[in-house]
Amino acid sequence: MEGVLLIAKSTNPWGIINKMCRKPENFNRSLNTIQTDNGFTSNTYETASVLINKFFPDDSIDTDVHKRTRLEFELSPDTEDEPQFTAEEVERAIKN
Repeated sequence: MEGVLLIAKSTNPWGIINKMCRKPENFNRSLNTIQTDNGFTSNTYETASVLINKFFPDDSIDTDVHKRTRLEFELSPDTEDEPQFTAEEVERAIKN
């Protein structure tokens, strides 16, 4: 079937991209439809939604660990600022 790409449950998402990019004739093709548990997607928006939900699942479960992490992230550390980089340090980083 033209334009159909099947995604296995254990697939590496970059494997699909790599497979499509290996052939120059695929450069101008777009991913139109993929197979899901409910059949095939019917448009680009639906296809993108399936891919986003598969490879970036919802992270709405809020455990105590998540709550503590968020609180700690919002707190500013009570430490002195680091000194500014010197011109020599910047040049060395660029050259290496």
